[in-house]
Amino acid sequence: LEFSDLQNWLNLIKMQNREQQHLLEIEAQKKSDTLTYLAHDIRTPLASVVGYLSLLCEAPDMPAIQREKYTKVAFRKAIQFEKLIDDFFDITRYSLSDKTLVKREIDICFLIEQLADEFYPLLKPKELHIDLKLGEGLFITGDSEKIARVFNNLLKNAINYSYPKSSIEIYASQTLSYITVSIKNYGKTIPADELGHIFDKFYRSKEYGESEESGTGLGLAIAKEIVRIHNGSIYAMSDDEITVFEVKLPVAEKQR
Repeated sequence: LEFSDLQNWLNLIKMQNREQQHLLEIEAQKKSDTLTYLAHDIRTPLASVVGYLSLLCEAPDMPAIQREKYTKVAFRKAIQFEKLIDDFFDITRYSLSDKTLVKREIDICFLIEQLADEFYPLLKPKELHIDLKLGEGLFITGDSEKIARVFNNLLKNAINYSYPKSSIEIYASQTLSYITVSIKNYGKTIPADELGHIFDKFYRSKEYGESEESGTGLGLAIAKEIVRIHNGSIYAMSDDEITVFEVKLPVAEKQR
């Protein structure tokens, strides 16, 4: 190489390293900000749970109507507290590798049916319902716990952003090489500039800001990473108040 070419190459390497370092610093700052936000917000529901339970314990002769009201508030705040703790652990253990996978054959339709049943308590407050349109005999090879986490995160997202009294539709089908699962919900259209970032770590919707619904911005990022290490893909579309997340995973080898 000519000296000028070598110098240009070294300058390019330096510039790429600076850009990479800058991205790492931005991500570290986002993680720090999110942990600060969680630490602050965890105190509020915990204080409410302790406060209302204290009132219930200190007043055994409290009127039944008031006791029911306080019990419901304490329960609601306990659920909020549980969600924040889950978010905290998502941040601290966000490190996935294909070396950690415990693979076995998974009936994807059966897994989704189980998850849909478990989500009933979260659907009820908004009067949502899940409409399953699944095929039969759709199998993949993968880590069942992690694959369940993918659809768990996608369903939580659909519930958070769905209009009340609407439906969440789940479709599953198979081609020669892939099984495709689509989760469709009815809610506000995700703007195009946000759609390109929703799988980014620590990204939170501008609409929800730092409200309870915004979470930590890790649910979709984790889902994408799990799908990636299973050699699949995940994609989101949003238009005309309809949002669809599409997951493609390789068909189990014995079915190819």
